Amino acid sequence: MGFRYFKEIITITFRLNEEADNAIGNWNFESTSEHGKSAKGNCEISLQDNRLEISGNFEESNELATIWKSDIAFLDGNNLFYVYKLDSHNIGYIGYVRLRVSRKVKKKMVEMKGEWVSIGQEKKRGNITISREL
Repeated sequence: MGFRYFKEIITITFRLNEEADNAIGNWNFESTSEHGKSAKGNCEISLQDNRLEISGNFEESNELATIWKSDIAFLDGNNLFYVYKLDSHNIGYIGYVRLRVSRKVKKKMVEMKGEWVSIGQEKKRGNITISREL
């Protein structure tokens, strides 16, 4: 119940602006866990019901792709934050990602780097780089 209220507070506090429009599109990502496990995948950032939504899939250690979707996402200046849910091998995870936006062309988001943490049967963490698909 508390998370529902948190989502409403985020929606009111972080209103969408032109920065959100700049993030919309298809992205590729690479991730490495603190234990050295790597994953690659892609994601789409879109607007759904006037909220940012991030969804995608990834392959970890050449295993089948895992599909995930954000439960909440918001952009605050040069930082993108999102909470996501995923099921991997019949184990549910909740994760949090914090990304810093890199701009090579004025106002054009081309890359984001940051950290992730997930909680499920195990606690995991790592680094992630997301690059815009060209």
